[in-house]
Amino acid sequence: MTTGLSWMLYREGHIQKEVLFGQNIEKLEQDRKLNTLFEEIELPDGQKIYHNQFNGYISDIFQQEKQVRGGILADQMGLGKTLMSISLIQYDLEKNRRKKGQLGTLIVLTVTTLGQWRNEIDKFSVQGSVKVLSFYEKRDSMEGNIVDYDIVLTTYGVLGIEFKKKDKSIIFKNNWRRVILDEAQKIKSKESQVSEACYFLKSEFKWALTGTPLENKIDDLYSLFKFLEVNAFSEWRFWKKYVSLGNSSGQFGMNTDVLHALLKPIILRRQKDCKYQDGKDIISLPKKNIYLTKIQLDKGEKRLYQMIHDKSQNIFNQLNQEKLIEKNYIHVFQIINKLRQLCVHPSLAFPNLNDLDFKEGNEQQIEDQLEIFFGKFQKLKEDNNNKNNKNVQISESYKNQLINQIKNKEFQQCLVCFEDIIIHSISKCGHVLCKNCFQYSILQNKNCPMCRTSLTLEELTEIIIEDDDFVQPKEYLDFDKVSGSKLKKILELIDEIHNKKEQVIIFSQYVRMLSVLEYQLCKKGISCRKLDGKTSAKNKSEIVKLFTKEFQNKLLFQKPTALLASLKVASVGLNLVGANNVILCDPWWNPAIEDQAVERVHRIGQNKEVFVWRIICEDTIEERIHQLHEVKRKMINNALTFNKNQNQNNAIQDLIYIMQ
Repeated sequence: MTTGLSWMLYREGHIQKEVLFGQNIEKLEQDRKLNTLFEEIELPDGQKIYHNQFNGYISDIFQQEKQVRGGILADQMGLGKTLMSISLIQYDLEKNRRKKGQLGTLIVLTVTTLGQWRNEIDKFSVQGSVKVLSFYEKRDSMEGNIVDYDIVLTTYGVLGIEFKKKDKSIIFKNNWRRVILDEAQKIKSKESQVSEACYFLKSEFKWALTGTPLENKIDDLYSLFKFLEVNAFSEWRFWKKYVSLGNSSGQFGMNTDVLHALLKPIILRRQKDCKYQDGKDIISLPKKNIYLTKIQLDKGEKRLYQMIHDKSQNIFNQLNQEKLIEKNYIHVFQIINKLRQLCVHPSLAFPNLNDLDFKEGNEQQIEDQLEIFFGKFQKLKEDNNNKNNKNVQISESYKNQLINQIKNKEFQQCLVCFEDIIIHSISKCGHVLCKNCFQYSILQNKNCPMCRTSLTLEELTEIIIEDDDFVQPKEYLDFDKVSGSKLKKILELIDEIHNKKEQVIIFSQYVRMLSVLEYQLCKKGISCRKLDGKTSAKNKSEIVKLFTKEFQNKLLFQKPTALLASLKVASVGLNLVGANNVILCDPWWNPAIEDQAVERVHRIGQNKEVFVWRIICEDTIEERIHQLHEVKRKMINNALTFNKNQNQNNAIQDLIYIMQ
């Protein structure tokens, strides 16, 4: 990783460009010298003037680019961003360059990776050479001596709490030598309190570490630019006008030339197949095999799927013709989610189906189930379309229905920012989003971001679900009564892996599916562990250790064969190289999340050939989502590898594509 470390040292000004062996930094140097907003024009008499391409300003004075001291380390996951950052800090400490009164390096990370960073620092540092503080629990007693530490580790959650008292918090009052954001995609939602807290941090150098700087839309990058203070483009109005071109979805409408000019100097992004100039691989890893496994729904599942799909298609086509999709976006999303759940396991879509066999003659029971679901949807659609956008109020019974759906985890992802919802908010118009998105829309526009109904903060209902409130597996399903085509295929793969005495990680976004698998594996006598949103940080760490540890007495102590993991919980920050097999049960909306999950296994430390299975139900909505993934992956790659490619897809067009 010498080249990566050298680049970081260069960005901080510790070494000159000549030391950066093997990197094309002359072009980077040019990009840094002249402000990105300006172009240089040479007049006939040889005089040079500088023209601002965005506001027309002209000057005969050279316009120096504001120096960004730091940057975005965006190497593909598993290439050692943590190790490079530790090496950078070590180099700085050896040179003793910390200024008087300046605090050390603040590293902001997820709860999951707190212990992992601590272990890596201990592993790669000379004993006693680095003083490390975990600023997490019992923080009040730590503030007095925080200046004595070289590295301070804290979490995004703690940072958000400290930000509420920023005038008194030592984290925000003082200047740091360096701030490093690990998994920096955590701040992609620019309105969140955590993002605001990160912008407010004061330091000499700033670094954003992320294998996925761009997950779903171009505007994901804006928060990183604001954190790094990249000239005028850290201002939203500039960004929106000149980078994402005012695209309301912020997805892939972009000024490629401007984006690339801004990114080139401040980003280092290398893939695992990259090579040094001497032809050597930057990293040597075992081969990774990815299989797209398509399965057919059985006769009963297919019949149920087709019934739901046909009804959904009729509703969707009608909304599309009447240009009402945007107004009913959240409700269309619910229908699509119902189809996705059915592909994964029938009981996810309709918990009461454990009373049905999918046999001929049960059509009426199935019809009754569908009528309940679509009856609720039709009423909601009519209410939504009859609004006067001034005085809309959902009924108390409907609000209770939404609350029950939240408890059953039917609203896990915000439809505005696409983040996991931690605090749910229900609007008077019947939409469920994250608290931050509602707050931002109300403060900026005084309306609901989904349907433009006038809205105030007082008209929101906040729902915070405690763990004990969630429906437990035994309450919603009899696992023996309903099988599923996808479940059968997954169990076949696990059997094969178990017989080879290898380990496997099974990812799903549906916690209920993990419970179904847990039950089936226990019946088979196959040892497994489960990681989901209710797993505490301590238990999570213990499960990962158990999954990766080599026991001396392998007859008495054996590692679990399977780790059942929630896609969002386990796709970030964990090192899971104990397994060399990965099964992706269902396609996530965001392909970057899936890719992150796979890279938990295929990374430094893996010494076995890796096998990945994506399980897709053929001729279903899953196929359309997978195809959309490939389009998005290409667009993200083009945006980050400086190739010209523009696309105006937005969330509505995604829905139209999926429902075709």
